[in-house]
Amino acid sequence: MTIPDPIELLTAMIKTPSITGDTHAVQDVVAQWLVTHGVREVVSDGDGITARVGPKDKPPLLLISHVDTVPVGEGWTVDPFGAEARDNLLYGRGSTDAGGAASAMAAATAALAQSGDVPVLLFLSADEEGEWPKAHHAVPRFGEIAAAVVGEPTELNVGVSQRGLMVVELICRGMQGHAAHVEEPSTALLLAQDVARVGTLPFHETDVHLGGVKITPVRLSAGVADNVTPPVATALFDIRTIPAYGHDDIMERIRHAARHCEVRKVGCDWPAVRTPEGHPILDAALSVTGGQALQGKAASDWAFLGDIPAVKIGPGDTRISHQPDEHVPMDQVRRAAEVYVELARRLSAGGDA
Repeated sequence: MTIPDPIELLTAMIKTPSITGDTHAVQDVVAQWLVTHGVREVVSDGDGITARVGPKDKPPLLLISHVDTVPVGEGWTVDPFGAEARDNLLYGRGSTDAGGAASAMAAATAALAQSGDVPVLLFLSADEEGEWPKAHHAVPRFGEIAAAVVGEPTELNVGVSQRGLMVVELICRGMQGHAAHVEEPSTALLLAQDVARVGTLPFHETDVHLGGVKITPVRLSAGVADNVTPPVATALFDIRTIPAYGHDDIMERIRHAARHCEVRKVGCDWPAVRTPEGHPILDAALSVTGGQALQGKAASDWAFLGDIPAVKIGPGDTRISHQPDEHVPMDQVRRAAEVYVELARRLSAGGDA
């Protein structure tokens, strides 16, 4: 069995812009690559790319990652779509998050298609970076799944947990008028007061692995002109959660703290998750990677796997994600493909391979 070089695919993916909401071109690239390398059952649709290999009478291992990326942003010193290779590093938007893992999973699937004796389901989702990730409704349609590997940057260590995620917006409405004449407090001022209260809400309980609830204001918006009181002022919060606090409880606390604003949830909930203790996938993953167990802060499609036991494994450093000059070590990408193949074989054989 030969594993195709995932760097070939990753290079093509980087050169094909795939910002969330516009992934058709990169999906075509990946789907064609899979077919060219012997994967027969490939479907590319609005949810992303799905491919199956191996026998149909056994629940497959799910290899799940995503093909979309965040926007380029500023501060790059290399072409974000140039796929420049230098000193074992491949540069480009999406190289680490999560093209390295996605291309390695595709290469592993192509390799396993050659023997056809290991059941694997590959799913590379379209909108993981957006408000409504496609895995949210796609995964329940897959049927029975034995276990899952989530392809995100872990430097090939084994992620065994991750925080949940909520995105919450505060909306303050008021009178638009001439700043010299309107007597009511500006919506911008009232919003700022609520942002301070929400941003400092106390959550005393912590998780031994995940830490505490983290509330971060990420966007503030107000104003139509320098001398006009804004009719609307808004703030967006990124909230990382732990199992000790339900999302409904957190929302209620935010509504109580926001004295001047409407509060609404943006997008879907990403619950906190962790690998079940004692499940074979954990021992197999640690053995195959030779790495250590990691507790995660960043959310991923793992949140939408429900009761499917899972670990998170992928090439690259998660701290590089979304940054300018994003890059991934090419040897880690190639090693990731080997890890996915070996892990799939071991789990298919009952952990004895």
